Amino acid sequence: MALRYPHPKIVLSAHPGLKTPAEKSARRLHDQKWLDLLYTVPLEEFIKAWYQQPLFKSLILDEALLKRRLNQSREVIAHMLTHESLAHQSFSTDATFLYGKLDSKFAEIYKSHQISAIELKGVGHACHLENPKLVANTLRETLIL
Repeated sequence: MALRYPHPKIVLSAHPGLKTPAEKSARRLHDQKWLDLLYTVPLEEFIKAWYQQPLFKSLILDEALLKRRLNQSREVIAHMLTHESLAHQSFSTDATFLYGKLDSKFAEIYKSHQISAIELKGVGHACHLENPKLVANTLRETLIL
């Protein structure tokens, strides 16, 4: 969502957006599969499946995180999957991008689009959950530069 706004921004593990109609169409189908699952299984099962994606392999889904996610409503999750999908996002590199070194998918996305990004060592896609102090310190250093 932050990439839509003109103000300077720092984003964590953010996708710059899809470029082609074919990519966006494929993403809509991908999101629809998650929406279908959201409404056909218990919320806990959905959340566990979500975090089993390779993107989150470095994140430990502990009881505290699971409990926090179980407080979310299906409607809010559905809204995000529907309205904030990459299928609707314009391509933008107008930001300072940060990503976890263990997040090979986003490292490749930034490299393939020649996006300068700051790599955070020892964390993956959910870097703010995996090492909040590292992220806070990096943000502080980035803002001071």
